[in-house]
Amino acid sequence: MLELVKLRDKRHSYPHELSGGQQQRVALARALAPSPDLILLDEPFSNFDANLKRSIRKELRTSIQSRNMTAVFVTHDYQDAIDMADRIVYLENGRIVDEESM
Repeated sequence: MLELVKLRDKRHSYPHELSGGQQQRVALARALAPSPDLILLDEPFSNFDANLKRSIRKELRTSIQSRNMTAVFVTHDYQDAIDMADRIVYLENGRIVDEESM
């Protein structure tokens, strides 16, 4: 999982030695490690730089698919949604206003 989130070199680090973005990546790895049937991801890339985000999106999607997990992914970033989703549901005031299959 540390390879997926690009933190293999930090495997012996303590949490206080990691940046906020690195801690967020550790949290993502911890959530994926037990291979849950369902994972909820709320803005999981919000503290990532653009290059890291692109890299992790692709690997995360592959990992989720290969483990046959269902992921509910909340984002305001349209490119994140396009790159991660099989189906996008648009909400406004708590109601579905549109949806599309990818």
